[in-house]
Amino acid sequence: MHHCDAVPATLVRRLAVAAPLCLALLAGTASARDDRRPNAAAGDVNPGPGPSWWEVSYDPYAIPSEPTGGACFYGSMDGDAQHIASELGFAVREVYDGFYVADPAGEAGMFDAVILCTILNGSDPYTGAEPDFFMSPPEGSQSNGFVLPSSFGRTQFLRQPAFAAIRTRPAHRSATGAGVTVAVIDSGVDADHSWTLGRVLPGMDFVDGDDVADDVFGHGTTVAGLVLAAAPQAVVLPVRVLDADGLGTASRVAAGIRFALDRGADVINLSLGAVGFSQAIHDEIVRAQEMGVIVVAAAGNVRGSPFPDFPASEWGVIAATGNIGAPGDVWAPAANVAGPYPGERWFRGTGTSFAAALVSGGVALAAERSPDVTPIAIRDSLPQYRPGRYRLDLTRLAR
Repeated sequence: MHHCDAVPATLVRRLAVAAPLCLALLAGTASARDDRRPNAAAGDVNPGPGPSWWEVSYDPYAIPSEPTGGACFYGSMDGDAQHIASELGFAVREVYDGFYVADPAGEAGMFDAVILCTILNGSDPYTGAEPDFFMSPPEGSQSNGFVLPSSFGRTQFLRQPAFAAIRTRPAHRSATGAGVTVAVIDSGVDADHSWTLGRVLPGMDFVDGDDVADDVFGHGTTVAGLVLAAAPQAVVLPVRVLDADGLGTASRVAAGIRFALDRGADVINLSLGAVGFSQAIHDEIVRAQEMGVIVVAAAGNVRGSPFPDFPASEWGVIAATGNIGAPGDVWAPAANVAGPYPGERWFRGTGTSFAAALVSGGVALAAERSPDVTPIAIRDSLPQYRPGRYRLDLTRLAR
């Protein structure tokens, strides 16, 4: 037999705050996620998670494997929301215009985050709320690669077979990505590296909360360098969402996409992902598609996985894969790929992050030739290496 004194006092307090608010909202609001999901029958750009435009599919049962214990809010937050969050043990801060994060303080945890989102989700004036979760590059800490010294590394970079495989040299006779901005939403970019120098715009750092998107992890510089190898006259917009350990959150990624769109990006590269689904990221991807911006994401490095990582699993996102990892839409070199690394060094590693970077560069070539190019047109320009799977050939995109 259970007794009331066996229930922790903190749990009683949390339920006392949550219960009446939940009942009031449930009486007058429907599920916000279902209401906000685009309606394919109505002709929306994106019908939501489901089969990709050709073969890649989404795992409907995936849940975030690493919740942060906090919550992400996107929309507006008034004093009532701030008070509710405070009562449940969260400290609220604005990450970017329209994006807020409730960080757990004291004893607050995942249970409290779910309660907080249940209270606020779908209620006017909020756009939405969801538990936040961690995201990272498919390569994790880059332990599958190694850093090369300057002179040797540059030679290895310029002569690597990956560039011949995607036919960079003949492609650049027709297009170079001039006038195209590629947002690299990653760990930042070393703008002073000899390979990126003069080709990196001022960006945003959502980790430190300033406008200096320096790279202390290394991954973003390598990705940006590969984008510029495929599209040498494009410019990179650096958006830092990954910390010094290569760890980011869904809330930062969503805010980063919105920032990139606000700053006029033509292509968005997401060499990161996770298991799960974020409505905030989904909504920003839909917004990108409505604006004609093409999003490329790494499919993930787990060999044998039936599904790409999120957000590569999103409808209309080009899921880049390689000779390792999860299934994707477009194949590009992903094994033993070299690129620049902070501190005038170079990096060689393996992962679909690097395939995504090369695909994003290819999209930049196509965008130079045809500013209104669509993901479907990208697909149709490329050769198939098997039914429903396409191989990156820059000469096809530079026509």
